[in-house]
Amino acid sequence: MKILWQSNAGWSTSGYGVQTGIFTPPLAAAGHEVTIASYYGLQGAPLIKDGIRVLPPLVDAYLNDIIESHMLDTGAEALITLMDIWVLNPQIYGNLPWCAWVPVDSEPMLPQTLTALRSAKWIWAMSRWAEDLIRKAELPQKMFYVPLAVNTDEFKPIDRAEARAKLAKALDRDLDGKFLVVMCSANVGEPSRKGFFEAFSAFAEIAKKYDDALLYCHTCPLPVYGEDLAAVMELVGLDPERVMFPNLYKYQQGTLTPAYLNAVYNAGDVFLHASHGGGFEIPLVEAQAAGCPVVCTAKTAMSELIFGGYPVLKTTPFMFASGALQFLPDIKELVNGLEWFRTRWEDKDERARWVAQERAVAYDYRTVLNTTMLPALAEMAEDLAREAADKKETTPAPQAEASVA
Repeated sequence: MKILWQSNAGWSTSGYGVQTGIFTPPLAAAGHEVTIASYYGLQGAPLIKDGIRVLPPLVDAYLNDIIESHMLDTGAEALITLMDIWVLNPQIYGNLPWCAWVPVDSEPMLPQTLTALRSAKWIWAMSRWAEDLIRKAELPQKMFYVPLAVNTDEFKPIDRAEARAKLAKALDRDLDGKFLVVMCSANVGEPSRKGFFEAFSAFAEIAKKYDDALLYCHTCPLPVYGEDLAAVMELVGLDPERVMFPNLYKYQQGTLTPAYLNAVYNAGDVFLHASHGGGFEIPLVEAQAAGCPVVCTAKTAMSELIFGGYPVLKTTPFMFASGALQFLPDIKELVNGLEWFRTRWEDKDERARWVAQERAVAYDYRTVLNTTMLPALAEMAEDLAREAADKKETTPAPQAEASVA
């Protein structure tokens, strides 16, 4: 098929950008004609990257004003949107052969998401949990399970001593003999969905008990798009000397490579993720693919992505938006999870690391592509072909005009 893929540009370091980067080239290699409609990562003029044409937005940030023209220009037979769809105009997208690859991070689904979803032609659910939730809404569209994915050539176990040394050099910090907790969460929104308050509160308790405990947080600590993390640390009594952040310039410029982040995961003793809700949460799978076990809120899509680790089952629901709930992880349970790993760390128990890596491999992009995405696209192509054939059969043949003597 000719596919128009609407999301972040594939070279951007956002979660959606990473998915665009790992999926669109193999889709093209599989014979599909792919064009990317980028709402983040490109401005002013189109370009071609890795043989794939990338189109910029016009005025509207999410392409509502130009998506129809992009479809006409490319001759696309299907539009796949990988983004939060509540920002899209259903009156526009509902007229297109639209496949919504949709993140669902609340229970019930955000009403605005459900409204937009009713206009899609096909639905791709990122998780089995979301698939069940969407099914309960009794929508008429055909739905496929297509999870997000990681590149296990990039996120994989490496020598842990070398990973520690690499991270220590990058941070200019001695990590020898330390119990290292790592995080990777975009600091967006205030308060943030990623649960920095809960994560920092839990780590503060561990830091008070264990002098060897350190936290590396792969995010921007400044209130540029989200929370002032220094203020959060002060609020929970967390000594800022026990917390490390990446080189801010490199982080903001997007020049910290997957190899760097893989070293972070390999250097860590446990990955801490206190998010209130997630449509998928890619860092969870990246960390475990690298062999780093997790302590994580076991709600929404995250509940099926804790392969090796400690699921935090005790949560408190709260209404984060009208008509939709997310879940605050219990801080004491987060502490218990970190404590569990701190105790096993002393015993050098590696089973959780092995289980995490072994199960995360199922989310490698090649596996996802071949087992879920390509079959879904094949069925979508059949739907379009069937509709075209039906339309041809029901269209009256043109009447011959009488000749004029």
